[in-house]
Amino acid sequence: MPVTNVGSRWNAGKLEWFDQITGGNIAVFDPATLTLQIPSGATLDVTGGTLSTTSGGIVTALAIYAGENLVEGDLVYVSGWNAASAAFVVNKADADAAGKLATLIMHGTVASGATGTAYRTHTLTALNTNAATAGDPVYLSATAGGWTLTAPTAANAIAQRVGNVSVKSATVGEIRFDLGLATVIKFGSNELQGLSVAESHLVAANADGLHPVRVARATYDFAVNGGAISAIDSGVTIPANAVILDGMVDVKTTCTTAGGDAGTMAISVEGANDIVAAIAVSNGGNPWDAGRHDVVPVGSAATAVKTTQARNVTFTIATQAFTAGKVHVFLRYVIGS
Repeated sequence: MPVTNVGSRWNAGKLEWFDQITGGNIAVFDPATLTLQIPSGATLDVTGGTLSTTSGGIVTALAIYAGENLVEGDLVYVSGWNAASAAFVVNKADADAAGKLATLIMHGTVASGATGTAYRTHTLTALNTNAATAGDPVYLSATAGGWTLTAPTAANAIAQRVGNVSVKSATVGEIRFDLGLATVIKFGSNELQGLSVAESHLVAANADGLHPVRVARATYDFAVNGGAISAIDSGVTIPANAVILDGMVDVKTTCTTAGGDAGTMAISVEGANDIVAAIAVSNGGNPWDAGRHDVVPVGSAATAVKTTQARNVTFTIATQAFTAGKVHVFLRYVIGS
């Protein structure tokens, strides 16, 4: 039955909850090991659920089924359920793989397909922690199962704090892991919902307020698109009612054409020649030599281009076929109405 006369006290460095009538302990928390002990056969009510133990033991362990070979200190995540073993399947956690945040740590070796126990807390010893200071955070690594003293910074990686350095040493360093207190400091692109940065989640195009300036990039590449006289659709779409403010051409490979470089190229969105007017490669002022070059829109109302419907960026080759060249065009635009 529930105990209603509960007191608390510190005893030998541990926090005890006790029955004020009988004096007996109800639960003991050890801050040194971050473990909680409750009496044998007792049930601990946890915010609407129950966490039970039949041995009066530590309640930070979980029976697991190894989804791969696991060793002491491997950080793992729950990847499924094995009905035959009535245990959660765990695999190595990984900072740059989607959905693989660390939730437990291994205390020993468990072979793939075998059952064992994983824990929320653990202390690893005999480590090289000399690059850190006692108290410094430790992070899940982008190497599966591992940890690192430096937070991952790759765009697709998470920075998940999984513990702290408890002893600084080149040979006898120690790290205290507590996955119950693990915190994600930064999210990477792998953890974002696929449509989380879609146009529909930005400020409504027809509403007043702060709007982002968008940038479109389109590419002509002779090695991919060929050089035939034609209009080459880049596949990059500028939305309807976009106002193209400015931009630039970035030529990675100088363009050449058959017969004295007399071939021309133009870039357009809404109408012919509105981004770059057709000009021959042989022209001294052409923008088809390696380097960065201006486009028609230069940030003024007179040169801005507005789309009347969704339009693709188009590269148009005329007069002579191209025989080489790679061109990026960058266009900054906002959505109007």
